[in-house]
Amino acid sequence: MPSYLLDTNHASPLVTPEHPLRARILAAAATEDTFCIATPCIAEAVFGFGLLPRAEANRRNWSLLRPGLIIYTVAADDAEAGTLRRRAHELDGDATEMAANEPRQPA
Repeated sequence: MPSYLLDTNHASPLVTPEHPLRARILAAAATEDTFCIATPCIAEAVFGFGLLPRAEANRRNWSLLRPGLIIYTVAADDAEAGTLRRRAHELDGDATEMAANEPRQPA
C-alpha cells in the first residue's frame, strides 16, 4: 500500500470537485493508498482556498476530505533538520509523480 506526502500544490485542488488530481487521489485512497499532509501545508491550503469566491464550499469539501488524511505535525527542530523531507523520500509512492502524470488540458 503506497503512501504519499502531499504538499500545498496537491492539497489545494482537493477541494475542487471537478479537478482531475482530486479524482486520482480519491481513486487511489479507495484502493487503500494512504495520503499524508503536514500542518504547515494545511494552513497554506486552507488560507489560499479560503480567499476564493467558493471559500465556503471549499471549506466544506476540505472538512469531508480531512479525516482520510494522516496529519503530520512538525516541530521546529524537525523542520530545520529536514526530518519530514527525508520521510517523504522514504515513502513507497510519490504524489509529485502522480501530479506530473496528470493529463494536461490543451493550451
